[in-house]
Amino acid sequence: MKEYSKSVKEILDKNGWKFSRHGGKGSHDIWQSPNGNKMVTINRNMKSRHTANDILSQAGLNERRLNNGLNGIQMPELLGCSRI
Repeated sequence: MKEYSKSVKEILDKNGWKFSRHGGKGSHDIWQSPNGNKMVTINRNMKSRHTANDILSQAGLNERRLNNGLNGIQMPELLGCSRI
């Protein structure tokens, strides 16, 4: 089964998001938006593409913006789905 946390972290990083901290005792990472007004939590062992897409939606990263900002890498190809 594919893990999606690496793909989500790459997408966030390429869109200016920064790793903030590890989430307490659990297996989560906290990422902060470029302007500092949003935070998202990412499970380090994420197995669901739906969860990955939800995290990207919470971050305000839609398919059109991602496709324009990742040098031709299509977001659905990264996460193995047809759309967000």
